[in-house]
Amino acid sequence: MTTSRVLAPAFGAGLLFTLTPAGEKVTFHPESGSSLQKSFVITGEYSLDQFDMVVDGQDLGAQLGSFEMTLDQETKIEVTDNYAALGEGRPTRLLRTFDALGSTTKITMSGPVEIPDQPEIKTTSELEGKTVVFQWDEKKGVYETSYPEGQEGEDKLLEGLHEDMDLRALLPTSEVAAEDTWTVELKELQALYMPGGDLSMLPDMGAEVDEEQMSMFRDMFKEFGTEFSDLFEGDCTCTLVGVREEDGQRMAEIGITIVAAATVDLSELIDKAIHAAMEQFGGEAPDIALDQADLNVDFEGHGTLLWDVKAGRAHSLSLAGDVTMSVELGVSIETEEDGSHALEASVELSGTLQEEIGTKE
Repeated sequence: MTTSRVLAPAFGAGLLFTLTPAGEKVTFHPESGSSLQKSFVITGEYSLDQFDMVVDGQDLGAQLGSFEMTLDQETKIEVTDNYAALGEGRPTRLLRTFDALGSTTKITMSGPVEIPDQPEIKTTSELEGKTVVFQWDEKKGVYETSYPEGQEGEDKLLEGLHEDMDLRALLPTSEVAAEDTWTVELKELQALYMPGGDLSMLPDMGAEVDEEQMSMFRDMFKEFGTEFSDLFEGDCTCTLVGVREEDGQRMAEIGITIVAAATVDLSELIDKAIHAAMEQFGGEAPDIALDQADLNVDFEGHGTLLWDVKAGRAHSLSLAGDVTMSVELGVSIETEEDGSHALEASVELSGTLQEEIGTKE
């Protein structure tokens, strides 16, 4: 995939940096009892590159003619973290308040025939406005989650939450000097691609969708995000550009390069969706064989992390890159009324993904 360098580290701005050949400690050590507001804004802009569909040997894609489609998506996550107690390199007790959670997706299509405008798809979360306690269990090596005393909430909302929204995985494990590099495993980057873990953000479908249907939707996609992220292969390389003074603070600038790709088999997810829909709305599921149902994702991006050396926490992060997504689908359907049918379809979209992370005391 040909990509352009979206964000380039400022290697030439030597006057701005204090280069430290003897080594620099860039570590996580916020003050115990301190609080920090964090905002994550993730935007994606994609357009349709290719669409093919063949049904029973007939090229329906060609019959539909050329059409255009764009997909714009924005996710906003705002939290306030209170570092109630700290250990070596991590909080041992963290209180997180979910101030704002939601996303908006807009699909626009145009072609030789009139295509109705598609409504925006918005997601909300029952976690918004709630506080969750992350308590480190040294023996188990995991965080236990709960609601603070006096606050009620559903236990299912606590499942799949992740404590690290501090970008600690991007830090070096030892002292580094300017232009030193280190690598980070892609599975450690959850704070970037899935901030906070499973935040239970579900489509706002209005009053016509009852709790049972929403529960079905939630269970269906519950593990998808985590399983999907585990399948990424590639490299993440970080480089200490240097340390500079900014507003009286010493900021370490870390350049980030990520090249990642994943192929996900959607057969099980689609099969669950079909049978869940039949069970919910009545009727018997047709005999469907999913010969192929693959989602392919490629990403190449560059970014910059600014780390407040004295405060021991992230100051901000900007990341941008190019994305290609494609779905390959092959389906065989058997019905008593119409006999056997075969469908093959492929869709490819490409575009850009940007993420901006900011913090405020």
